[in-house]
Amino acid sequence: MNAPPSFTEGVEIAREDLSIAIEKGAFDSAKAWKTIVKYIAMRSFEDIRKAEANFGLRSSIPTDLISLEINRADNNALSFDVLSTLAAEYLETSRPMPEVLAQWAASMMRGEKKRPIRNGKYALGTLERNTYIWPVLEKLVKRGMTATRNDASPPLSACDAVAEALKQLHESPSSYASVKRIWNFFQRYLNRLPVTRKNSIVKSFTMQ
Repeated sequence: MNAPPSFTEGVEIAREDLSIAIEKGAFDSAKAWKTIVKYIAMRSFEDIRKAEANFGLRSSIPTDLISLEINRADNNALSFDVLSTLAAEYLETSRPMPEVLAQWAASMMRGEKKRPIRNGKYALGTLERNTYIWPVLEKLVKRGMTATRNDASPPLSACDAVAEALKQLHESPSSYASVKRIWNFFQRYLNRLPVTRKNSIVKSFTMQ
């Protein structure tokens, strides 16, 4: 059995993986926000397309999906951006736009619909950033490093190594406490899921 990485080796492993994530724009919160908006919009577009192909006019799925976002859009910047991106996708692909979306898009272009101001920073962008940090922690733990530590122990855990790597890369979060919160958040989330679903999500994170 291979020995676990030393702290210095753990930092180097983390630096290498995190540098790739930075190059992808995962630590640019504005870019990450746009990526998430595009992802949600394209999933909605495909869900609507499949519903129309399988059920045609008998399906209320397209209207229901879009109406749900419209009901949120006056107070939710994410829903507003998703609707705008979805409408643009219909126009660019020359597909007939669902009437409820066409009406919303027309109101938006006339200036009757205003994009709501987002409270705080790009929270979803921060979540995407964290989905790149967690797999690095998972990799170090699988290689034998301890995930976290108590306050009296030397700062040699996987969370310490990742925090140090982020500090060297001049990225946030660069404190042990913040990185530990990311680790604990994902552990709580994943541990609530069925094993097959958990394994699928872990695989998708580690393949980014």
